[in-house]
Amino acid sequence: MMIVQPEKFIPEVKALGARIMNVHYEACPHLHRVVQQIREAGMLPAVTINPATPVAMLRDIINDVYMVLVMSVNPGFGGQKYMEECTEKIREVRELIEAEDLDVDVQVDGGINDETMETVLTAGANLLVAGSYVFKDDLAKNVKHARERMDEIIRRID
Repeated sequence: MMIVQPEKFIPEVKALGARIMNVHYEACPHLHRVVQQIREAGMLPAVTINPATPVAMLRDIINDVYMVLVMSVNPGFGGQKYMEECTEKIREVRELIEAEDLDVDVQVDGGINDETMETVLTAGANLLVAGSYVFKDDLAKNVKHARERMDEIIRRID
């Protein structure tokens, strides 16, 4: 949720049946408190960082989250081009998680397509958000293609 004071909406998000609540680092001046409130509400807390936010900002919260979402475009609208400099950010997040021996997912959102999918998976992502990539023309066909492409890449990099 890229909103100011997302903690105000924790009860509503929970009531809607959400299992995970994701908040933007940049929107939470008291991120630890918000993460704690999400967990106390019975949901899994996740945190998103924008392209300009250094991975180091996650060091104090990484042990408390279920997932980190790395934005590989600036939030705002679909169809943007993947920002290549985010590849290193994905690697850094994965390294931080492994250094702490944690089981934290790394999700990437922005510019995901046939070309960038391999880049982000190889860098350490294990979840992808693919809006424009799948929501054009034939959705079912595009989702099937995306899954097949992911499976092919994962077999190759494992």
